[in-house]
Amino acid sequence: MLNNFKNRFLTSAVLLVASLATAVTASAQDYLRSFTVYNRSSLVIRQLFVAPSSSTRWGHDWLGSSVLRPNWWAKVNVEPGYYDVKLIDEGGRACVVNNVDFEHNDYISLNNVNLLACEFSTR
Repeated sequence: MLNNFKNRFLTSAVLLVASLATAVTASAQDYLRSFTVYNRSSLVIRQLFVAPSSSTRWGHDWLGSSVLRPNWWAKVNVEPGYYDVKLIDEGGRACVVNNVDFEHNDYISLNNVNLLACEFSTR
């Protein structure tokens, strides 16, 4: 009888922990928002990094093995806030756009003028 009680107690505890973990994960995912990066330039973007403006470390490349061709867009899922966006173009030139407002906006649009100005200022 004691073993049966222990088994029921352990099973209940495991189910409780599993349901709490699911609830925490679900609420964290509910807080993520999808933001769009539009490439309105004539350049191919090979890498796209997004990091909170307060961070000194870049995360993963959001494009992975893909590229962001002219007039294409990419989705980034992050918590609302201010982010730095780092782009590497087809020539290997880096561009960092600081303090992008993903708190109140849901996209960033890049064109030749702002990309070239950004690349020049990043050197």
